[in-house]
Amino acid sequence: MSKVKDNTVDDEIDIMGLLQAILYRWWIVLIAAITGFAIALATTVFLITPKYSATSMIYMRGSGNTIASLADLQIGSELTNDYQIIFTSRTLLTKTIKELNLDMSYGQLKSMISISNPSDTRILQVTVTCDDPDLACSLTNSIVTNGMQAAEEIDSKEPYVIDRAIVQNNPVSPNLTKNVAIGALVGALLSAIFIAVRYMLNDSLQSTADIEKYLELPVLCSIPENKNCVYELETRTSKKKRR
Repeated sequence: MSKVKDNTVDDEIDIMGLLQAILYRWWIVLIAAITGFAIALATTVFLITPKYSATSMIYMRGSGNTIASLADLQIGSELTNDYQIIFTSRTLLTKTIKELNLDMSYGQLKSMISISNPSDTRILQVTVTCDDPDLACSLTNSIVTNGMQAAEEIDSKEPYVIDRAIVQNNPVSPNLTKNVAIGALVGALLSAIFIAVRYMLNDSLQSTADIEKYLELPVLCSIPENKNCVYELETRTSKKKRR
């Protein structure tokens, strides 16, 4: 039991010493955090291209006679999956590319599209994200228009447009606040790890407490170092050597 207690005490002392070493060099952690903040800020502002999105919402009517019919509500979830495939089909997207005279492939346009369906609704949200807010709006509205025409041919009822896409000048990415916060945190964390590793690898005796702990010898007295005396001693020694 005594050995277990001793080991526990040693571990606690080591942890406290580690924390003290990090706190003693707090200025290193601060400088590293500021550096990480600056790097993240510069990277976000100058190296990352901002992305803009535009969203259009449509209501899927379905083939039921009444909106409240149970069968029509059950079909709604199936229609959602069908419409998602229709709105991202090669034929529809190729038609959109030709209409807007764009220099991009079907795969490139498809990667910009995000289609979602809020739970327990028959509303479909079509979102296009790219580096041009005007192009994102034009693409969204064109895809929705062509998709509604295709859906009407299949389902005999054209979906109802709730919201047309409008130009959004506020970028959706990158998130400047999030990026600089992560940069500062990473900088501080890396500096703290560096200090901790140096502390753990340093096996020299740093204080009288270390002497008593590791050598198990009592410290009778200690002589503080006087830098002025050391400097004078070195000066006198150098003068004697010159003579």
